[in-house]
Amino acid sequence: MATAIDICNDALMFIGQKPITDFNIKNNVPSYYCTQAYDRARKATLRAHPWNFAFNVKALALSSEDPEFGYTYRYQMPDMCLKPIVITNSLSVPTELHSLIASGNTAFMVYQKNILTNIESAKLAYTEDIEDPNKFTDDYRIALAYLIAAFVVMPLAKNVGLQQNMIAMYRQSLATAKGVDASENRTTTADTGVSVR
Repeated sequence: MATAIDICNDALMFIGQKPITDFNIKNNVPSYYCTQAYDRARKATLRAHPWNFAFNVKALALSSEDPEFGYTYRYQMPDMCLKPIVITNSLSVPTELHSLIASGNTAFMVYQKNILTNIESAKLAYTEDIEDPNKFTDDYRIALAYLIAAFVVMPLAKNVGLQQNMIAMYRQSLATAKGVDASENRTTTADTGVSVR
């Protein structure tokens, strides 16, 4: 069973620091910095890729306010939506997300926690703000630990070279995790009425 403490201890191990047992220990410097870094790093790594474990789809609720900027519809952003991926009015959910994202279609806009678009009866595929570490893949957890290490290494170890190494390891482990995640999407069915941000 994975915990946030486990991931932070991996990060501390990467930079030669002793493990922690709790986020709430008073006067524990590594615990303090891990507490500061964990959530920011978790969200940043979630936003870096449309992870399968964080993928969700919901029908959008129309906002009571009129849309701005010439769009026809204004929808409310779903709770826990960290990053919109695809908006569609199709009955089927688009599964070939990576090719859709690569197409660069930008027919919707995020504005004041709302989705503006010209698509009627829209559904949104998005990255959910997953907080439970047990839902993360192993590859994601490794990348996350390296980013936490990059955040905490300077206040704890004061080593610029080690920080640069942690950033490089984060990028490398993130690329690996993205590749593994993308390889799990094998469907090539085309969808209609789709726009991608």
